[in-house]
Amino acid sequence: MSRSAYDVIIVGGGHNGLTCGAFLARAGRRVLIVEAAPVVGGFSTTQELMPDAPGFRSTPHAIDLFAAMIPRSVTADLQLHRYGFRTFEADPYCTYLGPDGASIAQWTDLDRTVGEIARYSRRDAERYRQFATILGDAWNAFLPYLQGHPKQVAPRAVAETVWRIAKARKSLLPAVRVLLSSPAAVLEEWFERDEVKVIFGTWAAATGQVTLDTPGYAAGMAMAVLSHRWGCYRAVGGMGALIDALAACLRAHGGQIRTGSPVEKILVDGERVRGVALITGEELYADQVVGAVDPATLFGGLLDAKHLPDETRDELRAMEIAEKNITYFTGHAALSARPTLAGHGRDEDLLGAGYMMLVRDYDSLKRALIAAENGEILADNIPTWVSFPSIKDRTLVPQGSAGELLYCMLPVTPYRLADARSWDQEKARHLDRVLELVDTYAAGTRKAMIASHPISPLDMSQWVTKGHASHIDMSLAQMGPWRPTPSLSGYRTPVEGLWHASAGAHPIPSVNGWPARAAAQTMLREHKRRPWAWRSRSTA
Repeated sequence: MSRSAYDVIIVGGGHNGLTCGAFLARAGRRVLIVEAAPVVGGFSTTQELMPDAPGFRSTPHAIDLFAAMIPRSVTADLQLHRYGFRTFEADPYCTYLGPDGASIAQWTDLDRTVGEIARYSRRDAERYRQFATILGDAWNAFLPYLQGHPKQVAPRAVAETVWRIAKARKSLLPAVRVLLSSPAAVLEEWFERDEVKVIFGTWAAATGQVTLDTPGYAAGMAMAVLSHRWGCYRAVGGMGALIDALAACLRAHGGQIRTGSPVEKILVDGERVRGVALITGEELYADQVVGAVDPATLFGGLLDAKHLPDETRDELRAMEIAEKNITYFTGHAALSARPTLAGHGRDEDLLGAGYMMLVRDYDSLKRALIAAENGEILADNIPTWVSFPSIKDRTLVPQGSAGELLYCMLPVTPYRLADARSWDQEKARHLDRVLELVDTYAAGTRKAMIASHPISPLDMSQWVTKGHASHIDMSLAQMGPWRPTPSLSGYRTPVEGLWHASAGAHPIPSVNGWPARAAAQTMLREHKRRPWAWRSRSTA
């Protein structure tokens, strides 16, 4: 009987797969990560996407470490600074720019942001302070739970949560009422000015991917105020620098990575996992397998459904993914020079903000969401988030270049287009419309264009089902102890030795590594309790 070469095989080399692998390898486990793509990173690579603009390096999707630096951060736990990982703060992390010259910058400093809003409404400025306080208090209170196991909450986490709840007790009831409401209802109750409603409404749309009248999706608006507590950071060198540091950490502890190795299926012997089969026919064996991929891919593709109980199969049929047909589109462009914001009379440093939010008004945002739900694109109404990440990170452009990298994220985009159109036909035209819009705010964008690259929802589907950045919808019924489904929550699966660690597992989708760390910790506790379950088995 020969021994398995690995203790753990991880399917998927995105940031969660690498994070899980790094924690397990550091604990002495023999880890192999198998990744279908030629490089690891998934949504979070940083690479030259535009052949006509060599040296301009873009991240296809996520560019912010929005929650990754919240204590206890994975980057601190793994000491990624030892592997070259560095960050800088994006401040202001978001700036609303109106078509009439209005602007509101959301600075990390809450008082400074309140002062921005007070230029339009003193009442809304103070309401913003209250809103940021109650939602920030609620987030802080439940962080020990959000960063751990959704069902088996550790006693220490319980004690910490109780202590934080006691400190934040005045904020919790109003915060819960907000979280249970629809974004539209909350905004009508809390604010009067259109500019403030646009900011929070766009955040809700970007994180919930639903129309604003959908109950239970106001939680996304909490993301708009978290940076007042913890800041918003980016990796020097783009998000791929985080991937490089995670991969280096994994390898430093003996872990291995195989790229260009798509997995065809999870191998199961009786009720227990025994490894994976690649599409080449090669079989790799291990006592433990982690699916660091979205739940639809893991349980609806890689694992034969016959290994799942009826209850789980029923839940998977009801699992909602882009249920409202609203998703993302990203666009990238290389520019030969830096545009200007002269039309808004603001300091040019705002160009280096985390994002500039280009949304005509609150009503147009609502109309764009309804159109996207119906598969339509309103050519003259495209809510857009814009960033020039190279202004603060010159590693993203050729050395000595005066050019800039432009990143556009469109949070209100139909997954399926109406009228039998395809994204392959539409995506270049759609990005061109967006760049025309950006030029009306950041003058000189079109004139400085060297090259561009659109990434449609269809393109994103090569990484994750329906290109869904959160893997499954962020409804209340698919959060906490019910994420991704009640019987699959808690990283464990019905198949002995098969685990799940991805944004669709728990707790908060983002480039933060929390679900991967919690999954690894759960696995290691299981090993301590049942060490025989990890003994290397036959390679068959």
